[in-house]
Amino acid sequence: GGKIKPTKDDSILNEIKKIVGDNWATNDEAITVTYSHDLSPISEPKIPDYIVMPNTKEEIASLVKLCKKNNIPYTMRGNGQNLLGFAIHEGVIIDLNRMKTIEFDEKNWLVKVGPGVAAFDLQKQAQKRGYRINASEPAALVCANIMCSGIMSTFSTTYGINADNFIDAEFVDNDGSFFSLNDVSSPNLYSYKNLQHKNSPGICISASIKLHPVTDDESGILVPFQTLDNALDFIKDCAVRHIGLALGVVGTEYISTFLASTKKLASEIKNIFINKLDIPYLVVVIGDKFAIH
Repeated sequence: GGKIKPTKDDSILNEIKKIVGDNWATNDEAITVTYSHDLSPISEPKIPDYIVMPNTKEEIASLVKLCKKNNIPYTMRGNGQNLLGFAIHEGVIIDLNRMKTIEFDEKNWLVKVGPGVAAFDLQKQAQKRGYRINASEPAALVCANIMCSGIMSTFSTTYGINADNFIDAEFVDNDGSFFSLNDVSSPNLYSYKNLQHKNSPGICISASIKLHPVTDDESGILVPFQTLDNALDFIKDCAVRHIGLALGVVGTEYISTFLASTKKLASEIKNIFINKLDIPYLVVVIGDKFAIH
């Protein structure tokens, strides 16, 4: 029953719109408030001043230069899944969801993706071509996942983690210039020095990711265990012997919620696994016929 609060363009918003177009930048509080939180349980909501959705690396570079010139803080946002509050901030939120380019180079077993591409969509496209990519949660944006925490999945046993998963990546640095991780002077994203905090070298605008071929004889099995220690020993032994493509331990919490459609059914399934079958842990093994048989 209240009055709608009107929005007014200001000089900064006008400059932003010159870069990305009128439809892709706003200071409307009805929109900015939706960017004020993420999945972090510890971060305080922060309402940004502007939301902008660029579509090219040149637009991102221009936005960085504009923010630096006017001393305006900016924050990148993928799909808002960050658990540490890094996706929220005052100032400018640069939403990368428009940048969904996917370029396959099967000759060199790689795919180049934009920062708006989600793992689920990329995996579907790779699967059509007989490949897979090593990815984490289906909803996670691939570039953000690689740059924030590195890819860690059940396939990491075979495909590796962190820097193992990409061939190259392009960035816009904090001055609005471009660089590649294959440049001689580029930073080492995954180096460690006394657990010191490292500032972001810039904004990832693309990543070239390894394509892994898939054979037609892959299958999966579930191996039951009564203790976590035994399950971990089994996985370690398989990894040492290079048996299997994907290895993972799942407990009854995961099993029951995955199999059930309601909380009641999940509780019943959990009870069956623990109290009737005496199987609190399962090891998932995915592999070809030589690994499974």
